[in-house]
Amino acid sequence: MMKFGAVTESLCEFDVSQLFDQARLPNEANYFFDLFIMDRNKNLIDVPVLIRNLRNKKGELLNTGSTISDSWRLVRRFFVYDTISGITLPDGYTKGADPTIVRWASDIKVKITLDPTQKERIYTPYLDITYKESSDRTKKTPVSFIMDYYQEMDYFWN
Repeated sequence: MMKFGAVTESLCEFDVSQLFDQARLPNEANYFFDLFIMDRNKNLIDVPVLIRNLRNKKGELLNTGSTISDSWRLVRRFFVYDTISGITLPDGYTKGADPTIVRWASDIKVKITLDPTQKERIYTPYLDITYKESSDRTKKTPVSFIMDYYQEMDYFWN
């Protein structure tokens, strides 16, 4: 399968220690987000989210493979940073306790594919996220954001 498109990639290094101090949390910490696109009629269309390291109750990875699959479990909401679920003390959140473990989105990809059967149309895009977690208060970690906009070229290459 041949693809043609454009990829925009942003990389940075993130200081995880910020997430362990409740007074220094980024503004986006502990919020759930919903992503929408607006079509030409100004209707909002929700963008599904694929969490790469999502596990079921048995601990098995659910979203494997690099191509769209019926076995993928898609969700609507995502977070960028999570410090609340890492607080282990009873009533720790209300008392302002620091977490023992934090989670963050380490790789975020927005996947947009042109529809080859309809001019100026796209398939429903999706957000592809991989989360990491750490209890290391001194860790610095790379973070990436990728916008992947492409079209499969098989339909016109004969």
